Parts: sequence; structure tokens; C-alpha cells
Amino acid sequence: GPEWQGQALDWLRADLRAWQERPRSDAEAVASALRQWKADPDLAGVRVAAGLPDGWRALWADVDALLARAGESGAR
Repeated sequence: GPEWQGQALDWLRADLRAWQERPRSDAEAVASALRQWKADPDLAGVRVAAGLPDGWRALWADVDALLARAGESGAR
């Protein structure tokens, strides 16, 4: 229900903050972890954009932004 989704969002947001703070030298580890989030079947129900609360849409937008940044720094 909504209560576990709220707690899960808080946990993932905290994890994402930790990944955002990793140095650029960890770009591959960051990208690998976030790609797992995007493929994890347990998170499928909160990845589909239709009908998701704004907090979830914002989380996945931030995940995509960090993935793009990690990909850029990993390619250099």
C-alpha cells in the first residue's frame, strides 16, 4: 500500500543521495547500481510512469540524470 511505497521512496532517495556524493572515479559503480534499480523486478510497480505520485517520477528523473552523468564521466 501507500505506506510501504512512502518508506521505499525515502530509502531509495537516501541511497540515491549517497550515490550522488560518490567521486567521479566511482562512475562505473554508480552506473551499475542504478542500472540494477531500473531492471529490478521488485521496483517494477514504482517505475511505470502512468499514475505514479510525483515523488516517484522525480526519483526516476534524478536516477536518469545521474546515470547520464556517470556515463559521461565514465567515458572520459
